[in-house]
Amino acid sequence: MKSKNKESGVSPVVGVMLMLVVTIIIAAVVGMVAANYVGSTEASPMTRINYLGSVQGNDFENGFLGEVGLLFENIGGENIVLTNLELTLQENTRGVVNETTITFNDAPSTAISGILTPGEARLSITPSAKKVDYRMKKVGVTMKYGTYLAYQTIEPGERFIIYTDRIIQSDTSKYSQLYMAATRDGTYSEGFFEIGPGTVYTLKDTSTGNVIASGDLSGKVYDYI
Repeated sequence: MKSKNKESGVSPVVGVMLMLVVTIIIAAVVGMVAANYVGSTEASPMTRINYLGSVQGNDFENGFLGEVGLLFENIGGENIVLTNLELTLQENTRGVVNETTITFNDAPSTAISGILTPGEARLSITPSAKKVDYRMKKVGVTMKYGTYLAYQTIEPGERFIIYTDRIIQSDTSKYSQLYMAATRDGTYSEGFFEIGPGTVYTLKDTSTGNVIASGDLSGKVYDYI
């Protein structure tokens, strides 16, 4: 009877030890998989981007219309590269969801011509030899046609503008409306958006697919930058 009790006491101990060994092995495998996943994932820039407002001015003195668009600022963190940015606007103030996506290389529309309507600010696209062939620009630099590669990096404290094709003051709302159009890979994307809390913007880093900034278009109106 005495030896029988000893044998019955050993079995639970062995079972507990086996469970501990299995648990340790599982934890080690999970840790290795997690480490490999983190190591293979490219990180987005750790930066903070602030939406400042809309630029609605025109530059008649230089023989063309102005720089109109949405103004942003890198307010801290790492540098960002404009060619890696993708802007998505989404609005549902009129009961229908309206969405358009714009990247650096989506040249503004060349289809808009004619006389400005009252209350309209329009992006310059003439003369054709010096047309705007990019959608985003660092504020404070002169980007000559074909030589803008040196002006893609936005450091903390620097601002950049994302061009719209036109901005029109509304007769029925206190908010202006912007118009954006882009043709990419054979598809056409366009839309009118309220420049106010009814429109949400998202900035994505296309090199990683991660969102680095978002918010609504509530901001100041600038005549020029």
